[in-house]
Amino acid sequence: MEKLILTKTAKGKKFIYEVKNETGEIKAKRISARDYVACTADGNMFFGRRDLIGKGEHGRQLTMYRKGSVNSKESEAYRKSCLAAVRVLENIAYLVE
Repeated sequence: MEKLILTKTAKGKKFIYEVKNETGEIKAKRISARDYVACTADGNMFFGRRDLIGKGEHGRQLTMYRKGSVNSKESEAYRKSCLAAVRVLENIAYLVE
């Protein structure tokens, strides 16, 4: 699993959040006035507190894709896409200040 870091830079009244890998390559970017402490690898889900990781919509998607990745009735392509989604949802980038 790729190690990712979430960075936060002030821009006026808002913040620029960037998800970077170990080499500094930007994987995702978001501009928001909210304070975040973590996000998923693809930058689709941001968390204001660490205890929210795996809860709410993030938890529902994890459960759904984990079930789909082991369901033997589905096609191999569907199982592979579920596994890829689980990897993205499980790989969390934490804020480094």
